[in-house]
Amino acid sequence: MDAGSRITLVVGVVTAVVALIGYWSNQHTKRRETRVYAEALLAIHHYEELPSRPVLTGLVPSIAFWWP
Repeated sequence: MDAGSRITLVVGVVTAVVALIGYWSNQHTKRRETRVYAEALLAIHHYEELPSRPVLTGLVPSIAFWWP
């Protein structure tokens, strides 16, 4: 194997490794973003499931009380 063939082979291998690292990095970022989005939707769902209670105002002018 002459020097030209070795250089071509090394360049090809390095290019393939860089491409794989970029692909894996991109997939990891997408999974993380999807997980964050899912957690945000779950937090909104939990917030919507909280019991709502009417706020009584007028008992004390500047303080709102929660109905027990």
